Amino acid sequence: MEKKEQVAKFKQKIEETYRQRTPKSREIIDEAKKYVPDGDMRISIWFEPYPAVMAKGDGCHLYDEDGNDYLDFSNNWTSMVLGNNHPKVVEAICRQAPLGSAMAAPPQEAYKWAQILCERIPSVDRVRFCTSGTEAVMFAIRAARAYTGKDKILKMEGNYHGSYDPMEMTVGWRKLPPGLPKSAELDMIVVPFNDKAAAEKAIVENKDELAAVIVEGVMGAAGMIPPEDDHLKFLQETAHANDALLILDEVISFRLSTGGAQEIYGVTPDLTALGKTIGGGLPVGAFGGREEVMAVYSPPA
Repeated sequence: MEKKEQVAKFKQKIEETYRQRTPKSREIIDEAKKYVPDGDMRISIWFEPYPAVMAKGDGCHLYDEDGNDYLDFSNNWTSMVLGNNHPKVVEAICRQAPLGSAMAAPPQEAYKWAQILCERIPSVDRVRFCTSGTEAVMFAIRAARAYTGKDKILKMEGNYHGSYDPMEMTVGWRKLPPGLPKSAELDMIVVPFNDKAAAEKAIVENKDELAAVIVEGVMGAAGMIPPEDDHLKFLQETAHANDALLILDEVISFRLSTGGAQEIYGVTPDLTALGKTIGGGLPVGAFGGREEVMAVYSPPA
C-alpha cells in the first residue's frame, strides 16, 4: 500500500471515531445551518467534517456537548493566558456585571486600566480602547495616516493583522478574497518577513507616500516565527529615516513578557496594537503610542 493510501485510510479511521464520539455536536451544527452559513460561526475554529461544540471550559480542559474531555492546547489561540474559567476572571466579571456593562460615559476603571498599560509598555504614552485586535490595528493605521499625511502601509508577508480589508492583502494571490474591494490593493505594500533588503527597498521607493510599516512582534499565524538579526529595530530605524512610523502588532506577542515582544527585542514602536490577552480573553483591544501621534485622537478644541 502506498503512503498516500495509508494516510487516507488512517484519516478515514480517525474521522469515523470522531463521528462516533460526537453525534450531538453534529446534530447542533446541522441545526445551526438554518441560521449560520453552513454552520460556520468563525473560520479559524472550523474543521471537517464539523467542529466539536463545547459546553464548558475549565482550566486547561474543554468539555463538549457529548461529554468528551479535551486538553486545551489552543487557549483560544493563546488569548486565554490564564486558561478557561479562571476564578479571578470570573469574580471580576461578576463584580462588574451588576454595575453595568456599557454606558455612554467613561468609567474610572477604564482610566486605571489605561494607566496600567502605559506603565507596562514604555513606548506607549497614551492609549485608547476598542473591541478587538482587528480594530486596534485599524485605528493604529488611521493614526499613522493622520499624523504623517500619507496613505501607504508596508506589511510583512504571512503576518496576520486581523480582518481589516487592507490587512488581508498578501503576496501571491491571483485574485482578491471574496468581499475585498480592489481598492484594498492601492495603498498596501507587501514584502517577505525577515528580509531586510526587500523592506528597505520598499520603504525608500515609497517614502513620499508611506505612512507606516506594520509588523508582528513574532509572526503568529504562520507558526510563531521570531524576528531575526534585529529585524524589528531595522524596520524602526529605516522607517524613521524615511519619515514613516513603525506599528508593532502585539495582539499575539504581548503575552510573551510583561512588556511584550518590544521589551524582548529592544524596539520602541511609534504605535502598538493589543488584543484579547489584555482582558482575560474577553473581546477587547487597545492601541497606543507616542503622545504626539496619539494626539490625533484628542477631542477637537
